[in-house]
Amino acid sequence: MINYIGLDGEMSGIDINNGHKLIQIGLAKMVDGKMTSTSALLNPGKMAWSEEAEKVHLFSRDKIKKDGVDPKSVDHALSDWVSLKADRQNTITVGFNVGSFDLPFVSQTLPVLKSRISRRSVDLNSILFAISNTDGQFQKIKSQSKNYAEEKMDGMFDGFKNREHDAEYDAVMALYCFEYIRSVIKL
Repeated sequence: MINYIGLDGEMSGIDINNGHKLIQIGLAKMVDGKMTSTSALLNPGKMAWSEEAEKVHLFSRDKIKKDGVDPKSVDHALSDWVSLKADRQNTITVGFNVGSFDLPFVSQTLPVLKSRISRRSVDLNSILFAISNTDGQFQKIKSQSKNYAEEKMDGMFDGFKNREHDAEYDAVMALYCFEYIRSVIKL
């Protein structure tokens, strides 16, 4: 059986090679038909900081220093949350650009968690491009999938409704978008 894990991260910037780091991670999974999720705000210590990224995720350096947790202490807890019984080959992450963008940061910051999930991932943007003939169709299906997800998420995140760039919210959104997209392509 394949276990799909919604995953999203917020970073101090977009360039892992120039010192940007993972500062928030969100995970989501379905257990017995019920969505469950978790997240952590991380303080990875020394890191490059992008003002543009801060405008997107809305976490200040001071917030990270004050409320962020040492990644090593979070790593094992999140690994256990994914599941002690998780089969790495069948625990696949789902998200928008998750494989190309988020997972390298996760590998760098949370190696135990990364060891529990497959190298394979489901990139929702790639699927949407593959099933769309035009940019307009891509945008339409993406919008429909997000509307579906928001309906499913109604009441889950009081105070966070439509809060993009919160990693936990986006991880849950990714799993519900995947559910919708699978129904569109009849998987």
